[in-house]
Amino acid sequence: MALPAYGWNWTVGSTARAGHVTTREAEALRRAVGAQYTYDTASGTPHFTYTDDEGERHEVWYQDARGSAAHLEVLARFEVRAPGLWALGFEDPALWKTLAAQRPTRTASTDFR
Repeated sequence: MALPAYGWNWTVGSTARAGHVTTREAEALRRAVGAQYTYDTASGTPHFTYTDDEGERHEVWYQDARGSAAHLEVLARFEVRAPGLWALGFEDPALWKTLAAQRPTRTASTDFR
């Protein structure tokens, strides 16, 4: 199981394929267009909308540290251990603190030093 470090940029009403964005690109775009950060609690996914220079409306859904934390909680409930990250270099820099906070502590039964 791998956590996504990317998202998709859809042109609303278009049948064209959505454009791929890394988490870093999505956040940079959100700031550049002045869009509000919105978090969907049902899916644990941040998203925003904006209108481009040609007047086309876009929806961007992506994953950040907050969303990954929500997904890690679900994975823990199902005892999924050591999830991966797809793909390195795309991630929210804050994700590393989120992952460190989710690390299980060692117990006598798992410490094989």
